[in-house]
Amino acid sequence: MKIIVLTNNDVYGGILIYPLLKHRAKDVSAIFVSDGIMGPKKNLIHLFKDIIKKSGWSFASFLVSELLSYKIAVYFRKFLNLNNYEKDSVIDTPSNLATKFHIPIYQIKGTVNEEPNLQIIRNISPEVIITLRFGEILKFPILSIPTKGIINFHPALLPSYKGLGSIFQAKCHNETEIGYTIHFINENIDEGKIVTQKIVEQKSGDSVSRICLRVYINGSYGILDSINKIENNLPLESVKKRESSYYSWPERKDVKKFLRAGYKLIRIRDFFSVVFYDPRSI
Repeated sequence: MKIIVLTNNDVYGGILIYPLLKHRAKDVSAIFVSDGIMGPKKNLIHLFKDIIKKSGWSFASFLVSELLSYKIAVYFRKFLNLNNYEKDSVIDTPSNLATKFHIPIYQIKGTVNEEPNLQIIRNISPEVIITLRFGEILKFPILSIPTKGIINFHPALLPSYKGLGSIFQAKCHNETEIGYTIHFINENIDEGKIVTQKIVEQKSGDSVSRICLRVYINGSYGILDSINKIENNLPLESVKKRESSYYSWPERKDVKKFLRAGYKLIRIRDFFSVVFYDPRSI
């Protein structure tokens, strides 16, 4: 199986990609890293400004503090040499993990839908493309390249909570079931056939960030399961019927309601959980 990964170069992307590289590095032909966050024109400053307008300071500062604090945690781990590959206590960025596992890395210039990037992908001739926290909408030319399709990780139980901020939105709506979905990508957002879908445990006192960590850790092994299904033509997951819904970044009133209810976006212990990362303890 020849696989290409399109990813954002952050900690969550590293969590998702690690089991794939550990167990199937020989199948991963290349990793393409985006030069933006929500697409090629969205760097951290642009994203921060957009979210402040829509969601307010509390939510915007949460997203930025999560991103930056987890990056700092990765530097601490490197300095202290804490990554333990034998025990899978490994957390790093996709580009660093690609170097560790000797996978070619390509920095996407502009959008992946542009011809120079498409030609590189065509030359590799992948059977499957996997998108992990990849902010671009993929257009028909790239959708037509892999022979077995493109699959995406989404941190929600589709078709509920398509779009952005899925775990926050699920908590905000008092959902008792939160999880992840791995699905094929088509030309509509988060609407392709579901390959694998799992509910993930919630614990008392969980912040949004901690639930994210747990969902991504579990989802990283769901990616392996999905690849196995596709490779061996196994039946796709039979999933519970759910109401379809789509959300963008939350409104200010929703964030205020969430915080007044006593929920937390992030806690200091979440930072230390990344510094002293052990997936079994999360």
